[in-house]
Amino acid sequence: MREEIKKHLTEGIIPFWKGMRDDEFGGYYGYLDYDLNLDKKAEKGCILNSRITWFFSNAYTLLKDESLLDEAKHGYAFLKDYCLDKEYGGIYWSLNYDGTPKDTTKHTYNQAFCIYALSSYYEASGDTEALELAKKLFTLIETTCMDEVGYLEAFTRDFKPESNEKLSENGVLADKTMNTLLHVFEAYTELYRVSGDEKVRRRLLWIMDLFAEKVYNPELHRQEVFFDKNYNSILDLHSYGHDIETAWLIDRGCQVLDDPELTQKMYKITKDLTAQIYKVAFDGHSLANECDRGVVNVHRIWWVQAETVIGFLNGYEKEPEKKEYLEGLEEQEQGTRSAEELFALLSQGDAMAQAELSQKYLRAAAEMAVEMNCEEIFIADLIQEANISLLMALGEEGAARKDENWLLGRIRAGIRNAIEEQTQRKFEDDYLVAKVEKLESAVRELTEGDDDESAKFSIEELAIILDMDVEEIRDVLRLTGDDK
Repeated sequence: MREEIKKHLTEGIIPFWKGMRDDEFGGYYGYLDYDLNLDKKAEKGCILNSRITWFFSNAYTLLKDESLLDEAKHGYAFLKDYCLDKEYGGIYWSLNYDGTPKDTTKHTYNQAFCIYALSSYYEASGDTEALELAKKLFTLIETTCMDEVGYLEAFTRDFKPESNEKLSENGVLADKTMNTLLHVFEAYTELYRVSGDEKVRRRLLWIMDLFAEKVYNPELHRQEVFFDKNYNSILDLHSYGHDIETAWLIDRGCQVLDDPELTQKMYKITKDLTAQIYKVAFDGHSLANECDRGVVNVHRIWWVQAETVIGFLNGYEKEPEKKEYLEGLEEQEQGTRSAEELFALLSQGDAMAQAELSQKYLRAAAEMAVEMNCEEIFIADLIQEANISLLMALGEEGAARKDENWLLGRIRAGIRNAIEEQTQRKFEDDYLVAKVEKLESAVRELTEGDDDESAKFSIEELAIILDMDVEEIRDVLRLTGDDK
């Protein structure tokens, strides 16, 4: 299983996110629809870019591939130069595609994710500037984003409290949420792990007490989700994905803090959360979404399944006798479908098969771009063209036979077209430059040593002398700014 997971990471996930890099405006593109159509002008979430920076930083730390560190540096530069508000401090909610602010809300949840990214980037790169930025955001949260009870949620750009629509769901408007508390804890865990800062450690201990005393409900074997300002629950909601996520994140926090007494206290809670999720939410194959006021939402959400994989593995590592957790993990892993099956489903219009195939063939697309690369086009641009060709091919309707040969042929054709277009464009540019140089040289020769205005030539005369069309002469002059 380990090798299969590594292969999926290196051949699917990493190439996919590399293909979302925006080298023109920075960061990573903000929207790819269910049909894999890329919108290069979609807004860019600062949370998304924090998560991507965290991802590439950790991928580099694990795999030591320099290209991954380059991606992490690219993400970090975007966070520092665009997502960070230079006037009021803190991280915006989102930016326009060109890096200008779009939604200037300052949310505690968002600040936390940036700390998470900066901490991991510091570990990967050794860049102390990133660590200092992470500590500044920590201080900002502790001095501005909380009251005497706990962490507040949403603020205006200049940090005046505002309504928390962004992290409120299910028909309620929460003053405080389990989700924000959880991700502040997650971010602080990483910051403490890489810095050893005692102030951060103290806050982690305080947050764990808050989870144990206010968020965890021992009678229902779950966490509460939405609260009023005093951490009184305002909705009967069991969020299955958040509970299994909390179990492994708190256990990780305990490992980082290395406090045996704390670990013993919190393990009782995380074991209970894991056991309850396995009992009421796992169907032997995947995890349901949530239970809202007694009604189970059976939708399968991607992030819930991902947290379940980590959560069950964590549960099994703590309690090896719980073979059902490992079996549940294996059941989820067996859900991976073959290429043949996916192509058959793609022919029937299955959007999930389309998404899986895009991940499966990203590496092949990148390798094909490298193989066909030529000096007329940057390799990064050619890989992006390959990814676009892959996504466009998978979105085609009515193709006679959709299989691997068909898909690789479409990718190859897309790369070839990009090379031909770039080559033609370079030829036209070189041809135009030669004409400009020819015109300038001729004018210099014809007017050399003549200061008299009468020595100047008309466009018509230059056309005759140089054997060029009048319109060609006009185009060149417009290009050089000499047509005035």
